[in-house]
Amino acid sequence: MHLFQKVTNPFLYKNLVNEATIDCEITMDEIERDLHRSLPEHVAFQSEIGINALRRVLKAYAINNPKIGYCQAMNIIASVLLLYCNEEEAFWLLSSICDRLLPDYYNTKVVGAQIDAGVFEDLCEKYLNDIYLKLDELSVISYISLAWFLTLFIR
Repeated sequence: MHLFQKVTNPFLYKNLVNEATIDCEITMDEIERDLHRSLPEHVAFQSEIGINALRRVLKAYAINNPKIGYCQAMNIIASVLLLYCNEEEAFWLLSSICDRLLPDYYNTKVVGAQIDAGVFEDLCEKYLNDIYLKLDELSVISYISLAWFLTLFIR
């Protein structure tokens, strides 16, 4: 589906990137804060080349879908996509993931991810009770499971 969107909107990404450099309001503080947290151990994101590519992809997505804008964890997904494809492809794949595959994951309430994390916790309690009890005792199960789901198990 992302390929169809790319073909039918051949200049969209370029136009969004240009718009992002002009429109200062869209330059979100959240994106800027998260850029250096995106796979910092990977050589691709230890230089301005990789960081700038990630910035462009995230800002272009935020402009293209203002209803969602930017949500934490998008930086992790976009950075992994950038390891395997060019910027424009990463943009279209991120759009497909956030808009069509997991539309309730990336918004202000992350409802879809919370539901999936809750199901995961229930399954852990039922089938991996010893692990569940230890994680529950440490009060980390919700934190860990939500982070796993939002980053699509990358982290």
